[in-house]
Amino acid sequence: MLLNASEQRVVEKIRAESEANPLAAAISTAVGAFPGDFEVVAEGAGLEVRACGYLEGGVPNRARMKVFSPKPGHTLVFFYKKSLLPYSRDRYSYGGFDLRIPGVSDEEIAEWLVFLSSGLHPEKRPANLRRASRTRFPSEVLGTSADTLLAFGSGEFHLGHLARPLSRLKIVLVALEA
Repeated sequence: MLLNASEQRVVEKIRAESEANPLAAAISTAVGAFPGDFEVVAEGAGLEVRACGYLEGGVPNRARMKVFSPKPGHTLVFFYKKSLLPYSRDRYSYGGFDLRIPGVSDEEIAEWLVFLSSGLHPEKRPANLRRASRTRFPSEVLGTSADTLLAFGSGEFHLGHLARPLSRLKIVLVALEA
């Protein structure tokens, strides 16, 4: 169930993202029909779905999914958690999909939502989810003051592929100054 479905800014966000990307429309529809509680984040690029509620033991569910299309016909889906530190911009990656196919089945989307509502529990991982990988890039590559460790959805992604979309999304899944 989409808890903030009646908020005007969320309605506009879903409409805009659905027009730009058919997968965003399918995910929005699936979230609305799913028994778990979710919210759509109205800010930023792409469609971001946040799981709501609590996990076993009363721990808040911090799981999020971000859907973004850097170009038509190419969609990236990331699963992550934000840091618990209020001043931190770190994101902890749980993997993702690099989709270059026209559609995704309703069953696959339901599998993603089960994974989100579980708090990204390893036993609920969707099939074919690419695990996070960690790569160290020299400072001259990224233009930083020190070497940077980046973790993102798949070791098969290339920095040239992700540097621009990640900066646009403000999702540096894990960026730590060495």
